[in-house]
Amino acid sequence: MGYEVIRTFKEEGVSGGLFERPEMKSLILFLDDNSLEKFIVIFDDLKRFARDVNVHLQLKAQLISRGVKLECPNFRFEDSPEGRLIENVTAATAQYERESNRRQVVQKMRARLEAGYWCFRSPPPGLRYQKEPEHGKILRNEEPLASIYKETIENYSKDILNTLEETQQFILKRYKENNINRPLSISGAQNILEELLYTGYIEHKKWNIPLQKGKHDGFISLDTHKIVMDKLAGKRKAHIRADYNLDFPLRVFVSCSICNKPITGAWTKGRNPNKKFPYYWCRNKNCPNRYKIIQKKTLEDSFEKLLKENKVQKEIADLINVIFLRVWKEVKDNYTLTCFERERKVKQISEMINKLSERVSITNDEHLTLIYENKIKEMLQTVKNLEKDNIKVAYTESQFQTASNLVFSALKEPVKMWKSKEYENKTTIIRMYFIKTN
Repeated sequence: MGYEVIRTFKEEGVSGGLFERPEMKSLILFLDDNSLEKFIVIFDDLKRFARDVNVHLQLKAQLISRGVKLECPNFRFEDSPEGRLIENVTAATAQYERESNRRQVVQKMRARLEAGYWCFRSPPPGLRYQKEPEHGKILRNEEPLASIYKETIENYSKDILNTLEETQQFILKRYKENNINRPLSISGAQNILEELLYTGYIEHKKWNIPLQKGKHDGFISLDTHKIVMDKLAGKRKAHIRADYNLDFPLRVFVSCSICNKPITGAWTKGRNPNKKFPYYWCRNKNCPNRYKIIQKKTLEDSFEKLLKENKVQKEIADLINVIFLRVWKEVKDNYTLTCFERERKVKQISEMINKLSERVSITNDEHLTLIYENKIKEMLQTVKNLEKDNIKVAYTESQFQTASNLVFSALKEPVKMWKSKEYENKTTIIRMYFIKTN
């Protein structure tokens, strides 16, 4: 045609169903910067101009309003009723093809889910995709992460771990032992505890896929998962050990000095069948001290004496309390700043989600649609985590002082708390004063 090529704008990897395309925006800015010049904009295919009727009309209006003439090798623009009809039909056909392709992709993914295969882009840590002749892409355990998470989740279900902070520190410790350089937040620890895929089951409520056994093998049981979810939801309190008895509180914690196995305790009958006597003894049948009994009063008096000898001095406890309160104020100030920063991030991510949602609604590229949807899913999870973290540790100074007073009272008077009839009080004293317990 004898035209001079001034500049080329090449859009790669972006859907023709989007209005705000990077190169299209660059073209419009170029036209605005050279508003006194007259240009002809040539694009290679009408369907690639925009695969959405509304987007097609918007882009055309933006270009025409800048005095641009549009040309295309496989289509002739005509300013007539017939020309506009053909143009609109062609744009509508392109939109139909895009939406039809997306529907086919969703149908195929739904069929995979219904067959028991998880098919979304990023599996949770501890699982990875593996291609196999029989299954295609299927989830398989990723070691050593799978074993670490299995131990963590089972410990949480058995009340060996009872808080998200304990869970986080336990996992980080296992990471270190296995030379894994991987960060983990409190929210990340909760996500690990909540992950259904670890059970070998799948569910996708958005597409009405009910809970069902997946084709992949899990590493925890569904019952364990339910216990964990109930515990996280506050529907289940910490389990009291079956062998715990207030009459013999030390049998949960004290080991035999010979075999190092936990001792037991019970009421035994003497010569008088109407009178019972309390004793502790070793229950290991291979231990030389198996039948050597210890009077309840003797052992418990010795334990109380040990607590008294190891209690923190009042002056030291008071000083530590003052330091803790000072540090708490610093932490609270930093936490407030962190909350503001999280709120700012939530706002930014929410704006990005809105933009991506608009792109999903108009894109004609199924690969990009899946990328956008997965990205939106990741962003929504990030927003959820940020909002959850902002609520998680919002303690007032008064609440902190009340809690710290309780702790330091226990440090000053451990015997008093030990003599409490509450199971939690006794275990708290044991954990505060002794590094290792049975």
